Amino acid sequence: MERKFADGALRARRGVARHAKSDVVLIQETKQNDTKFPTKELADLGYESAHYGQGQWNGVAILSKLGIEDVARGFGDDDPEARIIAATCGDVRVVSCYVPNGRALDNPHYVYKLQWLEKLRDLVAARDAISPLSSVAIQRDADRFRLLRPVAVHRRDARERAGARGVTRLGSDGTD
Repeated sequence: MERKFADGALRARRGVARHAKSDVVLIQETKQNDTKFPTKELADLGYESAHYGQGQWNGVAILSKLGIEDVARGFGDDDPEARIIAATCGDVRVVSCYVPNGRALDNPHYVYKLQWLEKLRDLVAARDAISPLSSVAIQRDADRFRLLRPVAVHRRDARERAGARGVTRLGSDGTD
């Protein structure tokens, strides 16, 4: 796993997959529904793919040359936004996250963001309780072309903004 791409227009990034050397590519902000996602084109390039989209907003995907199994879209609740997809690629569980923008502190969407991050924390904690020694990689949307690394949102940021202690602590290993 090497890179992820999030520039808001998957159509503009199709060429990237053609030249990528990565076994697994995690994409956020695809802005496409599932029927428009280029599954066949990616398969022609050697990638299996899983996509969770909602048209012109949000959208996440996983591309893998190692196979894709046990795909999970969303948190399994009634959240209508396509912001998280997980799958097992080879022997690693990967999660592609498009974290909500909280906007201003007094905006209702900020509360949604904190609730969303809490659900992500709960998902990771539940996974760690079941199989603490298995490998997992979680990639969030970030600045373009960052190296893939497990997500680590700093607790200090959340505390300063909303006093949400522990909401963004994602790892059971004590990392922030």
